[in-house]
Amino acid sequence: MITLKNVSKRYDNVPVLNEINLEINRGSFCCITGKSGAGKSTLLKIISGMEKPDEGQVFFEGKDLKKIRHQKLWGRHFSFVFQNYFLLDDKTVRKNLKLACQKIGEPEMTDALKKTGLTADVLDKTVYRLSGGEKQRVGIARAILKPFDVLVADEPTGNLDFQNAAAIMDVLKKLQEDKKTIIVVCKRSLKQRCVHK
Repeated sequence: MITLKNVSKRYDNVPVLNEINLEINRGSFCCITGKSGAGKSTLLKIISGMEKPDEGQVFFEGKDLKKIRHQKLWGRHFSFVFQNYFLLDDKTVRKNLKLACQKIGEPEMTDALKKTGLTADVLDKTVYRLSGGEKQRVGIARAILKPFDVLVADEPTGNLDFQNAAAIMDVLKKLQEDKKTIIVVCKRSLKQRCVHK
C-alpha cells in the first residue's frame, strides 16, 4: 500500500532521514518509535504526503505521491490525529466533530465517539472542560468521521499518563481490526500494544 524507496530528508543540510526503505501493507498497524529528534514526525509527514523527501520516492497504492494531488490524497485516503489535539477549546465537541464533515449527523457522531470509548453525553460539552484523554478521543473521533484508508497519528499518547495512553492505543488497534491501516508514533513502552494478538 505504502512504499518508501531510499527516502532521505535534510533540514538546513542536517540529515534527518537517511535512505529509508519501508513497506506498509494495507490493514497493518505500523508503530514508529525512537528518540526525540530522530525524525519520526518527519517520516509521518513524508509517508502522508505532507512533506516531500529530498531524495527517494514514496508510493501510495503503486502511484508516486508526487503525481497525486494533495486534496485527493487527504480528501479520500488519509486522516490525521494530532499530538496536541487541534481542537477548538471554546467550542463544543459537536462543533469540533463537524469540522471533519459538515454533512454528518448525530448518529454518525455518536458512533464515532462510541468507537473511541466516549458517549453522546460529551457532544454538548465545551472542549476546555474535557480531560486530556477525552480530548484525544475526540480528536480520533473527528479523524474517523471522514472517509479514510490510512490513519496517521503523531504521538497521540504523548501528553497522557500510561493508563490513558494504553486506552488510546487500544482504540487505534480496534480501527486496524476494521481493515484500516494505522501508522502511529508512540512511546517505546506502548510498542507492545501494536502487536496483533
